[in-house]
Amino acid sequence: MQAPDGPAGGAPATCYNTRMTNDDRPPDCPGDCQPPKLPLRLPPDLLRLSFEKLRPSAQGLAAWQGGLRAKLAELLALDLAALAAWPPAWQVLQRREMDGYSLSLISFQSLEGLTVPAYLLLPRTPGPWPGVLIAHGHDLGARSAAGVIESNDGQEGLGMRLARGGLAVLAPDLLSFGQRQVGPLPDPVGRRAHEVFANFAMEVGRPIAGLHLMDLMQAQAILAAWPGVDAGRLGVAGLSQGGRLACLLAALETGLRACLVASGLTSSLLVDRGNQHLHDAVPGLLAWADYPDLAGLVAPRALMLSWGLREPFPYCVETRDLVTHNYLRPIWELAGAPENLELDLHPRGHCYNPAAALDFFARHLMAGRTAAME
Repeated sequence: MQAPDGPAGGAPATCYNTRMTNDDRPPDCPGDCQPPKLPLRLPPDLLRLSFEKLRPSAQGLAAWQGGLRAKLAELLALDLAALAAWPPAWQVLQRREMDGYSLSLISFQSLEGLTVPAYLLLPRTPGPWPGVLIAHGHDLGARSAAGVIESNDGQEGLGMRLARGGLAVLAPDLLSFGQRQVGPLPDPVGRRAHEVFANFAMEVGRPIAGLHLMDLMQAQAILAAWPGVDAGRLGVAGLSQGGRLACLLAALETGLRACLVASGLTSSLLVDRGNQHLHDAVPGLLAWADYPDLAGLVAPRALMLSWGLREPFPYCVETRDLVTHNYLRPIWELAGAPENLELDLHPRGHCYNPAAALDFFARHLMAGRTAAME
């Protein structure tokens, strides 16, 4: 295992799909930002934005969140009973000292009976440490997210940076990515192996997003049980597909105190445009809610939405609209914590903003130890 030289210091790496512009204004949204008519008859009562239509009171907020949280777990086919009964167990395969932190390659058995490799980074500073789980996206997997290899996929070696900042970090490889790639699988239309696998998983009733979340929930249990980690001060971060998974995990796991979503929160407008990855999809969700509603399940806990002003996708414009047009903010206001909904706009592209990420987790996770460590 080798730590990268690039993201650790000096100028940040160039994001792989940064759109270069003459200034730092966000790029124009494709077309007029209106969803096209798809050749599909949508139910007339399709709910879309659940919070906007139901408008729960402050007293009804918890009930709205609880009901949608249960429906989300059902749609993703999560086996929450098996997760609750699973005793955290792992093997340490390799360990070495790095500059400012220790780096271990560990593995654990998923509830599907598969081996899950993960990188654990522990600070050199005295514990107890707060912990952050990192969900990778459509990229090089946990090695990139942890900073074990140098890459240009936007991950910015975030795990390494957080560990040097005093946070314990765990980054697992999710099914069909990284060291868990499947294939090669034959496909006549040229789809990548993980796309073919996602189709197969959906056909057997196991959405790939649900399988990824099951792995992340087991990883969260391991991080919480790791000696020296304060189980009461945990957070999650993700970029792109990983940002969507981070949001889903924080929506479901109320014990996570802080969630960073980088370029990962989308609305049904993107689904209408056909821009939705099958890996991100929650089957049947739009009959109950829209994706921003799932972000509302994080309230009143801390949520940062981070976007590059040179983001090549239309997510940036739409998510800024959701925030500025008072969609997400009333949820945090009803929950009594409007200060916990944060928006970070940085002058780059589809990548983390490491300085903002470290500051966010430092403010929300590093303030004192919890009763879990007493």
